[in-house]
Amino acid sequence: MHVLLLRDPYGFAGVDHCLSFAVGKAVRVADTGEALTYLVANAEQLWHTDDVHLFKLGDVGFMWDIPRPGLQTF
Repeated sequence: MHVLLLRDPYGFAGVDHCLSFAVGKAVRVADTGEALTYLVANAEQLWHTDDVHLFKLGDVGFMWDIPRPGLQTF
């Protein structure tokens, strides 16, 4: 038996799933830039620096950070 702890089980289904879950309707974004644009337009921004943003969308918290090498898939 293997036990795998998941820090972000919703995240494994993808960004569209997470945003859709938060707002209760289908959301589609093409890339990380569009995800940030969607969050800025539709969520409450709680905090940000130049690179990192924290949002509240519905009852769900989101953190957006500049994509780093190794995170090419979306």
